[in-house]
Amino acid sequence: MSKARELQERLKGSNTQNLFESNLGNARAKLLQEVLITFKDNKFGNVVILAGGSGSGKGFILKNLLDIQGKVFDVDRLKELALANDYIQSVVKKEQDIDISKLDLKNPKDVSILHGAIDKAGLDKKVKSTMFDSIVMAHPDRKPNLIFDVTLKSPDKLGKISEQVKSLGYDPLKIHVVWVVNDVEVAIAQNATRSRTVSQEILSMTHEGVANTILALLHPARNLRAIMNGKFIFAFNKAKVDSVVVSGDKKTNIFGKDTKPFYVKSADYVVVKEVGEVPKDLDDIESRFLKKIMDYVPETVKDGWERQLDKALAKDK
Repeated sequence: MSKARELQERLKGSNTQNLFESNLGNARAKLLQEVLITFKDNKFGNVVILAGGSGSGKGFILKNLLDIQGKVFDVDRLKELALANDYIQSVVKKEQDIDISKLDLKNPKDVSILHGAIDKAGLDKKVKSTMFDSIVMAHPDRKPNLIFDVTLKSPDKLGKISEQVKSLGYDPLKIHVVWVVNDVEVAIAQNATRSRTVSQEILSMTHEGVANTILALLHPARNLRAIMNGKFIFAFNKAKVDSVVVSGDKKTNIFGKDTKPFYVKSADYVVVKEVGEVPKDLDDIESRFLKKIMDYVPETVKDGWERQLDKALAKDK
């Protein structure tokens, strides 16, 4: 369960004094609910691509602002799953003459056929020891949420992730992108304090790559909805600028530690695409968001975003 959701659950009324009734109060609980980045039907079947350069703070957004929980995947694990899928397809085709690549894994009847074919091919024990069982074999209405933590340095990366998860039975309407936008200079400073650091050049390149990718994905000529058709969100994440974090007065046992509870009172993000809808033109986004992106991204990619900002400002006149 994400920290944001766990804190929210603790805010619900009960007969006993709970964490936030004593420390933060019901009014603040309402604020927490309003500030979260939410997804409809958030219990099953969602794929969230959490994109951002190194040191952008994707972990903070995941734990404190995303109102969703799921299996956190990296791309290597997805490749692993795809290879398992290929192996199982070949065995079932050979022994049962069933081409499971043709099955629609959003259709419960096809999922039942898949179960039967795998059982008859003697692969049941092998499948149950892999991720394949919990994801591909899951009922279409109960597939686990998947969360990908990626830099998204090229548009092709989103396309590959999308194609692979769709082949596993996920609906494009529930594939979402959250771009975590942080000041590259802040990211460089934060990187220097970590136990495992990356070079400043590589870090800057990851921020440059994702900023260019977002421009390309949201270009009007690109059919983004063929790749993903859920929400597309820009979440700004410069500490003490883009969010206000409030601590409680008393220490409370949270996640096994005596800690002063905190919640995010406000956060700055913008939804540029809603589920099933065409994305907004970038120059239709409020100009303050575009200016913030201009301030945060590396110098090497400012020109493209500056053109979008100039168009937005011209429309504002």
